[in-house]
Amino acid sequence: MELNEIVSTYNRELRALKESMSLRFQDSLKGVFKEVFERHPNITKLTWTQYTPYFNDGEPCVFSVNDMTVFDDTVDEDDDEGLYLGWGEGQKRYPDLLAISRSLEAADDLLLEMFGDHCRVTITPKGIDVEEYEHE
Repeated sequence: MELNEIVSTYNRELRALKESMSLRFQDSLKGVFKEVFERHPNITKLTWTQYTPYFNDGEPCVFSVNDMTVFDDTVDEDDDEGLYLGWGEGQKRYPDLLAISRSLEAADDLLLEMFGDHCRVTITPKGIDVEEYEHE
């Protein structure tokens, strides 16, 4: 019986910790993005996708958070594409956002807990929107 109690306690405490950290992270995230929109009033939205691949060439399929994309009114880019922070102009133009994007990629467990799997997260000055994301 002791093993069952340990497992039950572990699961209960782990769930409580995940919920608590998720709420703290979400509050911090809102503050960080509020500052981003104040510093960059030309940015209309930021997005990223997060999902577990369905296939990975025989390697384990592991959930991950992908690089952020920036939508900026002052940049002549296709409205549907934005500036990807993974390479090129996006990295050069927004080093502060690249650092945030890298932090988000390292927080994959928290973001999975907050927003779920197979989704696109969109941050605007008005808030956070999460929608289902089709990939591969």
